[in-house]
Amino acid sequence: MDLYKLEKNAILVPTPGQTEQEYLAKYLSKNDSFKSQKQNGFSIEKAINQSKSFKKIKNHETKFDWSNLFEIFEK
Repeated sequence: MDLYKLEKNAILVPTPGQTEQEYLAKYLSKNDSFKSQKQNGFSIEKAINQSKSFKKIKNHETKFDWSNLFEIFEK
C-alpha cells in the first residue's frame, strides 16, 4: 500500500501462506501497476519482462492537510 501511495510500481512476491499478501498481490496485479510472482518460482528474467508493461500509478486521493492535524499543538 505504501508503494501505491508513493506511485511506485513493483513486482510483488507474497510470502507463501500469508493469505493477505497473496490476496493483495493478486488484487493489485489486475490493473498492471503491479505484477506478482510466486516465491518458489521467482525469475529475475520474468520480472524484468513484467516490468516493461507497468502502467503509471495515478493516486487521485486528495492531499492530506497536515496543518489541520497538528493544529492542537499550536495552542
